[in-house]
Amino acid sequence: MDDEGTLWVRDLSDKILKWNSSIKGWVDTGLSGGHYVAAGSSDQVYALAAPRKENDLTIYRYTGETWAELPEKAGEEIAVGLGGRLYLTSDRPKDHSIFQSYAFKSDWPE
Repeated sequence: MDDEGTLWVRDLSDKILKWNSSIKGWVDTGLSGGHYVAAGSSDQVYALAAPRKENDLTIYRYTGETWAELPEKAGEEIAVGLGGRLYLTSDRPKDHSIFQSYAFKSDWPE
C-alpha cells in the first residue's frame, strides 16, 4: 500500500496490479513476470520481475503510466522505507555471503 492508500499486489499470473477505488477494481499496470511489489509514496513504487540478472530479479520503478527498468540494478526481495528509500536483498555472492541488504543510493555495490 502506498501513502495514499492504494493497494499494489502481484496476482496469480505474476502481473502487478493496483487498486482503483473509482472503479472499485484491480487495474493491470503492464508489468508481467512480477515477484514482489513495494510502495512508499505514490511516486515510489518498485517491483522485482523477470528477467533474472546474476540470480537476482530486475528492478522496475512505476512512472505513473508504465514501468521503467532501473539499469544495472537487481535484487531478490524489496521494501520501501522512510523518505522513499529502496531496500533489497541480493542473491549475488560477494565476500562469500549469500544475502546482502542494500539501500538504493549512489554508492550501490557493483
